[in-house]
Amino acid sequence: LSAVEEGREVKLVDGLSIKDYTAPLDRNGMAVLTANATKYIELTPTGEAKSFTDVDAKYADAVATCSALGILDGVGNGEFDGASTLTREQAAKVIVALMRLASK
Repeated sequence: LSAVEEGREVKLVDGLSIKDYTAPLDRNGMAVLTANATKYIELTPTGEAKSFTDVDAKYADAVATCSALGILDGVGNGEFDGASTLTREQAAKVIVALMRLASK
């Protein structure tokens, strides 16, 4: 199976359209992938989600999950900036944070 097919099987890529698989990953997409991963590993947010002024309703639940877990932060001024491309540093931070939470 390809990584995308495996991701579909475990519902990791739910909420992303097929064209998203080859496009650069934006912060909204990372929020969706990460929130789906938290469901797969049965990780429940215990903190309070930060409020962002610029989050599209389509991504609101995923962003809230990631925020409540402390996995994804905003960029300042109450903004999430979901349409911006994720940097390698941001991606690494998300992966490390998720791994730490999953190992508890």
